[in-house]
Amino acid sequence: MALSMAVLLVPVLIFVLLYRFFGHETPPTVDTASAYDAARAAHPYDVLTPGGLPGDWHIAGATYANGELRLTVDTPSGGGALFVETTADPATLVPAEVGRSAHLDKVVDISGTQWQQLTGGRPGEQALMQVGTNRTILIVGKASAAEQNILAASLH
Repeated sequence: MALSMAVLLVPVLIFVLLYRFFGHETPPTVDTASAYDAARAAHPYDVLTPGGLPGDWHIAGATYANGELRLTVDTPSGGGALFVETTADPATLVPAEVGRSAHLDKVVDISGTQWQQLTGGRPGEQALMQVGTNRTILIVGKASAAEQNILAASLH
């Protein structure tokens, strides 16, 4: 029985090692153009895009629907962050995306822009939120506070 297990494991290990050796460990980066184009065409707000992020950041998903632009971002720590730019009311957005018990912890300045730091949401997650006249921007996830600040600072 041990011999048959070894015979089965050897090809699997060779496959995994070759896969990693040839660099297929890096997650694919999605083309965000269609989501950005749809958001800009709808004109609900001036669409912000992250720019100048280091190479170890990857946008893993991008969608736009019903006045809401969503980007899923893989961060260097592996924590991940969800970026949401929406016309939705923060009173409904925060409970849905951050958690019902989320509340304002403090206001932080990131590159000259005021952001609300939210705590008390889902375990292990933190959030930044900026509320404007016609949009709300939310960054939420298990990414570290420093990574969320980098993402917020990259928006233009």
